[in-house]
This record gives sequence, C-alpha cells and structure tokens, in this order.
Amino acid sequence: MKELIIVATDIEIKPFLLKNGFTDDMEQGKVYTISDRFDLMITGPGIPQTLLYLAAYFQEYLAKGVIQLGFAGSYNSDIEPGMMVETIEDCFGDQGIDDRGTFIPFHALTENVSMNSGVAAGWLRSLWIEKGEEKNCFAKLRKVKGITVSMGSGSQGRIELMLTSWSPDVETMEGAAALLYCNENDLPFRQIRSVSNWVEPRDFSRWKTELAAQKLSEWLSLFIRE
Repeated sequence: MKELIIVATDIEIKPFLLKNGFTDDMEQGKVYTISDRFDLMITGPGIPQTLLYLAAYFQEYLAKGVIQLGFAGSYNSDIEPGMMVETIEDCFGDQGIDDRGTFIPFHALTENVSMNSGVAAGWLRSLWIEKGEEKNCFAKLRKVKGITVSMGSGSQGRIELMLTSWSPDVETMEGAAALLYCNENDLPFRQIRSVSNWVEPRDFSRWKTELAAQKLSEWLSLFIRE
C-alpha cells in the first residue's frame, strides 16, 4: 500500500517535479505516481479543494498515510523564510462567529451549538503514532502550531486577531482540513511546511517562494530516500 503526498500547488515543489521528469503544469485532483511506494496529488489551494480531492482519492484508492507539503507564513520571529517545520497542532483559525465585531471561534461557542467534536475542540492533533526510531527527515524539523484560514492574513488588524485568538507559529490555507479528514478516517497524517514569508501586511516582494520551494523539494527527496 502506498503513501499519498499532497500539495496545494505544483509551484511549491517545482524543483522536485522538474528533477524527476514531471512538468510544472500539473492537473488538480489527478493522481501521479512517484514510485511503487508514493502517489502525488495536487489539491489546489484552500480548504474546500483539499477536502474534495482527498475524498475523491480515497473513494478509488487505498493509502497507509498522508503527507501534506506546502508553503507557510510565519508569525514567529524565530521561524524565518526558508526554514522547514512540521505542524503538529492545527486549527480552523477564522471559522467562527462575528459577534458585533468580536470574533468567537467555534470552540468557544456555547455547548448548545451542535458541532463536530474535532472542530469544537479548537486545536487538532494528528493521530499518527510513531513506532521505533524517528526518521531523520522528520526528527530534524522544528515542531510548530499552525492555523488554517479561508482568507490569508494580509492586514494588521487581521494579523492581530489571529495572534490574539490562537498565538500560532505559522499560517496555511489547507492544513487543518487534511488533518481533520485523516483523523476522522483513522489515517496517519503529517504536515510538512517550508516558510515562504512573514505574516505581515501583504508585500509579495518580500516573499521567498523560490527558496521555500527549493527547501521543500530537498526535504521531499530526502523523505523518499529514507
């Protein structure tokens, strides 16, 4: 049985793709074979696409685990663009209620509101259980807390809201969706991120996407070798 590697866009692992004979214009939702041990799928950015294509994959195939790769924005001054991290806790950072200008996350609502227990708990953790010695490709990664958002944080007010609500290390737009799906289906899951930018008032000229893609591609190659 294979492991499934997912990534939102091919840009995020472009050096790996080009080095291994793939194009840099891959179709979302299509399953690509890396080897007899690994499938690769581009999900597209965002929560809906991630859930859609994960569900479609597992309707047709089996996998013994899911590895999610991608870029992340950093809230933490110690986590700079180009650094590799593993998100071990995640949440749906901007899912909740606007109560006259006050943001109330789902997990903080009253007990009378019916919700999926995983989402209601706020923070989600992977059900992955390590057996034996940790592979070097995982052991060397800094472990972080992430938030998954429907709208990327690019203004000071929005950034302060996320910091106040969650105190995250990093931000993505897909992580908690894949984590929730895997937890609900008893699938081992790990989320590996390469930091592409600071979470700050949006200034794309400061993003280090090529560096982040190179680092993520190097990690993926190491993971496959190990």
